[in-house]
Amino acid sequence: MKKAIAISIVVIFCHFGWGDFSSDQAGSVIKLEDILKGKINWKTLPDSQLIQTPQGTKTIGEIKQMVRERQAARVKKKMDDIRVRMKAYIEIRLKELQILQSGNPNSSDPGIEPAYQTNANVWASDPPVIDKCSPNHAVSKSVFIIYGHNLMTSGKAPTVRMEIARNHVVDVPIQKYRNTYIYAQVPIMDGTPDYSGWCQVETEFGKSAKISFRPEAELEIILLSSQSGNFQIASCPDSVTGDYYRKDQYVDVDHNGGLWALNCDGTDRLWTGYIPFINGWVVDKAEVIIVERDDEDCTAVINNRPEGKNWPELEVKWHTDWGLVPYLWYQAYVYIKGPKGVPYK
Repeated sequence: MKKAIAISIVVIFCHFGWGDFSSDQAGSVIKLEDILKGKINWKTLPDSQLIQTPQGTKTIGEIKQMVRERQAARVKKKMDDIRVRMKAYIEIRLKELQILQSGNPNSSDPGIEPAYQTNANVWASDPPVIDKCSPNHAVSKSVFIIYGHNLMTSGKAPTVRMEIARNHVVDVPIQKYRNTYIYAQVPIMDGTPDYSGWCQVETEFGKSAKISFRPEAELEIILLSSQSGNFQIASCPDSVTGDYYRKDQYVDVDHNGGLWALNCDGTDRLWTGYIPFINGWVVDKAEVIIVERDDEDCTAVINNRPEGKNWPELEVKWHTDWGLVPYLWYQAYVYIKGPKGVPYK
């Protein structure tokens, strides 16, 4: 990112060609136009050197500080915009996933099948029988219906049990019940991977047979840290270099060129050698955002699509254009989704 400061100073000071700075100019006030015309090489000037600018007389050090402040303000605004964008994506995407998981989120009562409305209010005196669960898989806290008979007695309410993990059985909340159906709620599954278990009803007259049921945890979306995995950053010999910086929710990558560096193309490989995610976690989305560049022709795009895979490796093709000081700074983000509260590695 330091190269951006040099770029900004170059934009202020340089033109085609460079002049030399002689020691007898030290202490004198130099005109900005002499630097722009290439009569004086600004790189050889000390920070204390005075420059006559349209805004008044300033030292090289003051101008450098001004450039840093402008860059910092520009980058802060860009980062604020990125954070807003990230938060909005996660919120919107979670709502989409909730709809996909729950099927019909606008219907709290799908209605009882006609065949099970008959004898719904009859008290039973035999052990309960389950015909089916509708649906036979449901997300945490959602409502499902158990269809059967002998589900209601004159005594206490029935008990619905569910296996949510191997040998882990819990009682399930009941919303309402009749002889032929029960409205039950999937227990909170946070921290529990999806599991193909079973459901069972018990009354004072006995227990039903177990019927298969798959409780599912709510999904969550998080940003993948770059503290794990390997990063292979490309460069062009004697032209453009590359480096990266690990962050908690993304990775910073920059490519810097020397003066009048030629065009350069490369492919960065990010999060290589990553151990595959576990517990059903997969990549939901990957994106690259350019934070700073010295020219619109400097680009960075994802060359592969990792969405739906259980490892996050990215190939980012980038290009820096011929120019005075080619510079490209981008950030790569990987959103992953999986069961809430369950580790992905």
